[in-house]
Amino acid sequence: MLTLIQEMIHENNTAPADGIAEEKIADFEARCDSIVQTAEEEYEAPRRTITGMGITCICGW
Repeated sequence: MLTLIQEMIHENNTAPADGIAEEKIADFEARCDSIVQTAEEEYEAPRRTITGMGITCICGW
């Protein structure tokens, strides 16, 4: 998750004025969902929604 967040921040900082490409956002969301799925399977954690930089990620804690 840390690597994903670092990549999201980097992408946001280097994005052109018109924003991050929709394909890149979809990739971030898919990767986040995969991480959350793994966490839920391993820890049976409840879900929590985090929104930032135009990206919504449902994360297990």
